[in-house]
Amino acid sequence: MVAITALSQGETTNYLVQELHGLGVTYQAIADTVGVTWMTAHRWATGESAPRPAGPINKILAEMLGDIQTQKRVAAGAFSRPKNTQKTAILA
Repeated sequence: MVAITALSQGETTNYLVQELHGLGVTYQAIADTVGVTWMTAHRWATGESAPRPAGPINKILAEMLGDIQTQKRVAAGAFSRPKNTQKTAILA
């Protein structure tokens, strides 16, 4: 994962939108969350444009990314098989 603090505000937006889209979030879902059109979200992902001001948008996008990553960790743990800790009785 890239250290977001080392990126400019526009690069941070670009990175966050690309990460979200890579995890399966549509540009429309991103756009609906921050109140823009899907094409604007796509332009942010390609670096064609950046939101002004970027700070509040980046905060929302980072929260979305954190929520998705948390959901994936929880879902991954939910399907793991429990270890069989009981000993099987041997019938003679």
